[in-house]
Amino acid sequence: AIFFLMKKLGIGLNFMQSMAAFFTAAAIATAAVTFGAYTAVKAVRESSQKRELGAPSPLENKQTLPRPAIPRPGVTGEITPGAIPAMPGNAPSLSFSPSSLAVTGSPPETAAALYDALGKSLLRLYPGAVSPAGASALALKGALVKTGTGHNLYLRLVRPDGSILGSYRFTAATLPGLLTQADEMTREIARGAAE
Repeated sequence: AIFFLMKKLGIGLNFMQSMAAFFTAAAIATAAVTFGAYTAVKAVRESSQKRELGAPSPLENKQTLPRPAIPRPGVTGEITPGAIPAMPGNAPSLSFSPSSLAVTGSPPETAAALYDALGKSLLRLYPGAVSPAGASALALKGALVKTGTGHNLYLRLVRPDGSILGSYRFTAATLPGLLTQADEMTREIARGAAE
């Protein structure tokens, strides 16, 4: 085809020269397509690596979790007399230690106060064992972030394999306001552990 096209245009190429021109054009086209594909794949890969390297926002996990109806609370033998458990029955053991809470923008005593309030509520209301040891069935991890308008507490229930069982967010204008939500936090955590 190149031989006849060149002949029509008045360019005198013999058959061998026409074949050389065809293969040269084919090699240039193949190189251009390969380079374009390589550049596109490289750009996509770098973009996904940049997203992975960025610090994950606690709000990124937008997975909605089904919330079962809250059963009528009852008193079990394992709970301190007079305390109302978050739900009747047993829940998996839970690991929660001071190192489980990361604090951003607040002094360390803020984390200690939050750990104490939440720890006491867990011991009173959580229907399973709560300990600072890491060999539990579930781990409770959190991050306390001080914002311009108050405090945000992000909590996650994590299985031993590292997968997330539930994510929770609690907010308050002041730290005492957040501490008063400890029982509510415990009930949310107990419901998540029972799922």
